[in-house]
Amino acid sequence: MLKKAGYATGVVGKWHLGLGNGTLDWNQEISPGPREIGIDYSFLIPATGDRVPCLFVENQKVVGLDTNDPMKVSYGERFTTSEISG
Repeated sequence: MLKKAGYATGVVGKWHLGLGNGTLDWNQEISPGPREIGIDYSFLIPATGDRVPCLFVENQKVVGLDTNDPMKVSYGERFTTSEISG
């Protein structure tokens, strides 16, 4: 409705509506997300500050992501030292 009236839409803050489709690769563009429901700009924290991942997401990409230092998040398995250090 707002976009049809000429407004740009945006969201800033904690996102409670879900990101991705179940299995999320934080090193890629995150989809689906705010854009798929009509939001033009987003700057989000995907979880509360006491849960992983502790990061910011701007327009469905992790802010400050270093492709030489990829992220891995798992709620169900532990990582070995070799998996973390590459």
